[in-house]
Amino acid sequence: MNTAIALNPVTFPLFGTRLIEASAGTGKTYTIAALYVRLILGHQPDDSLPRRELLPPEILVVTFTEASTKELRERIRERLSQVARFFREQPVKTDSFLEAIRADYDPALWSACARRLELAANWMDEAAVYTIHSWCNRMLQQHAFDSGSLFHQEVNTDDTELLNEVVRDYWRTFYYEMAHDDPDFQALYSLFQQPDSLLKQIRSLLNNADPIPACLAHDQDIKALMMAVNTGKQAVLQSLKQPWRQWANEIKALLEIAVKNKVLPGKNYKSNYLQNWIEKLITWSSDPNQESLDLGTGFKSLTPAGMENFANTGQTPHSRS
Repeated sequence: MNTAIALNPVTFPLFGTRLIEASAGTGKTYTIAALYVRLILGHQPDDSLPRRELLPPEILVVTFTEASTKELRERIRERLSQVARFFREQPVKTDSFLEAIRADYDPALWSACARRLELAANWMDEAAVYTIHSWCNRMLQQHAFDSGSLFHQEVNTDDTELLNEVVRDYWRTFYYEMAHDDPDFQALYSLFQQPDSLLKQIRSLLNNADPIPACLAHDQDIKALMMAVNTGKQAVLQSLKQPWRQWANEIKALLEIAVKNKVLPGKNYKSNYLQNWIEKLITWSSDPNQESLDLGTGFKSLTPAGMENFANTGQTPHSRS
């Protein structure tokens, strides 16, 4: 396994394929501008390596948004001008990068380096700083014959029709193969009655960068995924049910005491009401196949808010040790 090394913009190798990992606020733009300066100067800290000076049209910088391309272009231009002034020994706000770069050149070459940096700064309007899609668009136009594409390309940022097509294809491929009386189909149909409802759910997930915990693997059948999801859901449900087998009778006993002591009104907590609620709780917690629980008015009466509403004291009843 490769070991991560802290990046030094002065000694970072400018040949081969390199991966730089950086989080927000770690100085990505500063580092890109520094490496750009070195490429313009053909800077190599190792004298055994060949020095090849480049110009802005020969350096490709790719970023994500149009706004970031404009900002990056200007930041690189400013950095080139700053380093040029530093090579001319003009007053600038210096830093360790400037000191190290200039120290690698003979003072007799400083004027030539400054001239080259000034030329690059003036050439930044034609620098190859693009978004990913604009760079791809340019390559398709320049190599239209090789790619078999049109000379004029349009960047389509609206993926609505593409998503519609994908969802409809998915619907035909997987839904149509399932029998309508299949329990898995009924479970799916209860969630998505038509492709548009599936698309709506997908769109809500597209803006979420977190990985989906359960999804189809390559060539995995949708029924296998549903079986895995159902297994996980059953495990969670059983863990929720398990303590209620003990709690049900304890709750009944506490409620009977509260009614006897006139903390809770007997008309709202009659013995047949309590018996019905507790029996339903016990049946639900003991039956692994029963998912839903119907307590009727018990859903309100057994909650802290419900008991507080009915309590003669105006407070939620609680047991005392």
